[in-house]
Amino acid sequence: YSKKIFLNSKDIKKIYNSGHKIGLHSHSHPTQMSKLSKSQQENEYIRNFEQLTKLIGKSITTMSHPCGSYNKDTLDILSKLNIKIGFRSSLSEKHIRSNLEVPREDQANIFKIMIK
Repeated sequence: YSKKIFLNSKDIKKIYNSGHKIGLHSHSHPTQMSKLSKSQQENEYIRNFEQLTKLIGKSITTMSHPCGSYNKDTLDILSKLNIKIGFRSSLSEKHIRSNLEVPREDQANIFKIMIK
């Protein structure tokens, strides 16, 4: 079942080659990134960065915070990876401190509205 809902390397290359940006989202998708230690977060993002960079042959410059969870350590790690823009899963513009905290509507929120 998971093979039907998750992207594999071939899918990611196809999406990238059709003109879409590919961004980080972590290696194992922890739902509470902000509760991980800085070294655990580094591991998540560095592994994801290295895999995707190798896969598409270009450096990654975008990302989306898994479940909207992040903290100052997360932002520091992403800055060191030269990530230019990051999206959180909330339209709230409250507490935007950097281009790594751009508000957006999360697909999970849209899905919740659709099934009501």
